[in-house]
Amino acid sequence: MLEAIDRGSADILYAERGGVILIERESRSCMISVDEISICEELPSLGNYPQYAAHQRDVAAYITQGRSFPHSLTVCQAAYLEEEPPRALEADIRPLTEEQEETVFHSYEAMDDPAYIRELISRGQMWGLFKDGLLAGFIGEHLEGSMGLLEVLPEHRGRGYGYALESFLIGRTLARGSIPFCQVVTGNRPSLALQRKLGMAISKGKTYWLFN
Repeated sequence: MLEAIDRGSADILYAERGGVILIERESRSCMISVDEISICEELPSLGNYPQYAAHQRDVAAYITQGRSFPHSLTVCQAAYLEEEPPRALEADIRPLTEEQEETVFHSYEAMDDPAYIRELISRGQMWGLFKDGLLAGFIGEHLEGSMGLLEVLPEHRGRGYGYALESFLIGRTLARGSIPFCQVVTGNRPSLALQRKLGMAISKGKTYWLFN
């Protein structure tokens, strides 16, 4: 939420002692962190957004009342709070093009929206690691600014390519004056291990994503 405000992509609906509610314009995400549900009840403008990020479990429960959300995720936040990026492994990393759209879509099982992949690639927000001219892995920056969509193709795993891709994006994010951050699905131990290896700070609290 702070990064959305810093980037100038946040429309703030509420900001008082009891919490903050904002709309992140690029992704049309409603992000909520409040101490009392009554704050949400007083804001009919919460509307019907494509996705919600609730930082309290009871807020997530409130949002789902009377609504149907086909997809939901419980995640922890990870942020890189150091001034210098982690030491990057040498690798051929460059922006993806439409030539890689199908490979990315079919390789990343957690994503079922090819239009979203296409949009990120067209915006220059996805990068691939190439080995001998072939795509070995990829990473992206979601519309709201988080790092994600990290995948190493099966035949290239175990070679440090995931570390190389994320350290690359951490460095790129720091260079533009932003804080690199990502979200890890609860129970994804390999991803958590990678974030710790990279020096990311892991939140104790959870965030609850709800997708229309």
